[in-house]
Amino acid sequence: MYALSLLSVTCNKNEYENVRYALVQDSDCRAFCQCEHATTNLDGSVEYKWTKMDCPPGTQWNAVYGPGTCDHEVNVNCAH
Repeated sequence: MYALSLLSVTCNKNEYENVRYALVQDSDCRAFCQCEHATTNLDGSVEYKWTKMDCPPGTQWNAVYGPGTCDHEVNVNCAH
């Protein structure tokens, strides 16, 4: 499982294309981050950023399925 400290606000092209989602450390699996396009610079280069999102009440982040999803708490083994 890919876990992220919120001290890191930028992500890179590899994380954008291959990781996309990361569990927020110390969130009891109730929050995750998504690597998103932040801006396209005048020179054509692209910057990416991690955006924190909360799972809805009664759900936790479950990375077992594909890239991950918020799932019912009974289906999640949150060992973080």
